[in-house]
Amino acid sequence: TGILVYIVSGFTLRPVRNIVEVASRIQATRSMERVAEPKSDDEYRELARTINGMLTRIESSIKTQTNFFASAAHELKTPLTVMQTELSVALNQNPEPSTRTILENQLHEVQRLDRVIQDFLLISQLKSESLVIRKAVNRLDEALYSALKRCKYQIKTKNAQVKITLATEDCTSNFDYDKTELVLFNLLENAIKYSQQEATIQVTINRTDRLAVQFVNPVTETITDVEILKSEFKKVNDLSSGLGMGLWICQEIMRLQDGELNLHQTNGDFIAEVVI
Repeated sequence: TGILVYIVSGFTLRPVRNIVEVASRIQATRSMERVAEPKSDDEYRELARTINGMLTRIESSIKTQTNFFASAAHELKTPLTVMQTELSVALNQNPEPSTRTILENQLHEVQRLDRVIQDFLLISQLKSESLVIRKAVNRLDEALYSALKRCKYQIKTKNAQVKITLATEDCTSNFDYDKTELVLFNLLENAIKYSQQEATIQVTINRTDRLAVQFVNPVTETITDVEILKSEFKKVNDLSSGLGMGLWICQEIMRLQDGELNLHQTNGDFIAEVVI
């Protein structure tokens, strides 16, 4: 009798186990897996239909949120571009020193806001799985020097030094230049931001099996779990500026290029490494 009850209960609960198995695999994306509806017209089928209806509503909400990010980013980019152009033109007209300082500070803040908008757009593209990667043979050192130029204000503010070492003569690899340059910029900016005044940032391009660039900067705070920084909306501390999405964006861009983003902390140094 006991064996018969066990067999019958196992058969009866099989639809529930199937629903649980599928539900445990579902991720919050724009295209979510659905639970298979049992053929029997009973409570199990009603449960599957209810779960699928809930998933449809969640999917719709994600699409709406993603579309809002993309639309808002596009609407804000044009006025920000105009502001950057006008401030740059004003700076080129040799203003008084006091006026120049004001204009430079305003231009920096507008550029920072532009990067936030760019991050919103990237987030929406990554979430919707619509970010296009255009890989070609490029030089990693050129992308690094381009990122360095974009960090000149942060370097000046922190009175930091950036020491670049090319440990390999072959700096060519197959990657998306613009997306990778953005990754390098984010990592270099973080290295400067979270270092003390007058710190030296060590940047090394090397090659073993694959081409890699490593950023090493001294830090005052100990991070118990550096891997968590690659999660969404995670920051070193809650009071630091930024969205807490920079490293997540970097990780996703590298993943789409079959690359890696590795983080370590040792002997008072924070190490971020990009492998292409």
